[in-house]
Amino acid sequence: MNKHLARLLAATAIAVTPLVALSTAGAQSSDVLRASTDTSFPPFEFRDEDSGEYVGFDMDMLEEISKRAGFEYELDPIAFPGIIPGIQAHQIDIAVASIDITDKRKKVVSFSTPYYHHGMRLMVLKGNEDIETLDDLAGKKVSTKIGSTDFDYLEEHVPEADVVPFPETSDMYMAVISGEVNAAFYDEPNMQYFTTQRHGSKVELVGPTYNPVDTGFVFPQDSEWIEKSDEAIREMKEDGTYAEIYEKWFGEEPSDEIMERVGS
Repeated sequence: MNKHLARLLAATAIAVTPLVALSTAGAQSSDVLRASTDTSFPPFEFRDEDSGEYVGFDMDMLEEISKRAGFEYELDPIAFPGIIPGIQAHQIDIAVASIDITDKRKKVVSFSTPYYHHGMRLMVLKGNEDIETLDDLAGKKVSTKIGSTDFDYLEEHVPEADVVPFPETSDMYMAVISGEVNAAFYDEPNMQYFTTQRHGSKVELVGPTYNPVDTGFVFPQDSEWIEKSDEAIREMKEDGTYAEIYEKWFGEEPSDEIMERVGS
């Protein structure tokens, strides 16, 4: 079996299993939402090794928004490719995983007002002088995440590249270090975290920032909680709570560009 196809099938299996569990969990109170997030996407969401709990920027945002909007939630992390289908099937009530707001996704799910703004970057082994921009990927292997807008962007803008999709971000980064692929292409904040906190001596980010996009919380279409969550995000921006959470996880104040987009 083709290795790329095998990864896609594996990711589908990973995504489906938790959703089945959700669908058989029984009726829940309208004020207790079934929430989901990605399984590993630092600094947005990841499992704390000591407590076993999921922590990160997105987790703090979800907790604060739930208090202000007036709902409780039960968190069930799943693989990223299962999130949008789970929302569509009403097996998930709210999801947060640095999910880009796109016209394609808005046809099947609803988004909150933006709570973050970012772009995409290339990662290569240090000393690699062959790849500096997307134009250099023709005929080369590049890893990215299954189901992401980064994957769609590569397919559209660099059809000559051999795109190798992975279900987990750590695996697609390690593919660069091992030499399985020539580069990785993904969300800049997560790549920056990986290089500064994990393997900065081995890899580096190169080239410009591509395709700046907003991210939002995801809901089933016409969810009653969208407007209340939007109000909570705007309140957090105005009273300084958003900036506090941002600085906690990114080590710096949010840029003017990010603050302009939040709650817009």
